[in-house]
Amino acid sequence: MNLVWAQLGVVQMKISVYGRGGNAWGTDRATHPSTEMNAVVKMTKFIEALETWGATWEAKNVYQSSTGPLLPRVIIGAIDGGAPFRPYYFPAVCNLYVDIRIPPDIQPITVQNDVEDMLSSLGLGYDLEVYRSMRGYEVSGAEPLIRAIDE
Repeated sequence: MNLVWAQLGVVQMKISVYGRGGNAWGTDRATHPSTEMNAVVKMTKFIEALETWGATWEAKNVYQSSTGPLLPRVIIGAIDGGAPFRPYYFPAVCNLYVDIRIPPDIQPITVQNDVEDMLSSLGLGYDLEVYRSMRGYEVSGAEPLIRAIDE
């Protein structure tokens, strides 16, 4: 039951990468390299790139609100790929779920474009779907209302 004058927004996205599904056992790494065949192995490059980008993006986008700093955050929250009951198959698809907390002065589409630019620079195919977004906010001019609520 607290008054919130400023709050981060959010962009949640699913990033999908693709391999070439099929039996992995009995294959030669020279003709069936994991970096091409295995979607989970491919996703490791995306995870590394997102973590590097996220650290820089967070430091650059701290928002100084009237109630103190709002700290943006890039969180890799889940990964889904392969079949645990068939680890001898190359996974054809791997999905990564990312939550990005954004300051009030940045629009969700800007974050989506930034992530797409960064991922495209890897030169690997992927799909990106934003499935939830909400702008951050900071209230201004609400002091009379706040005083009335406090009283």
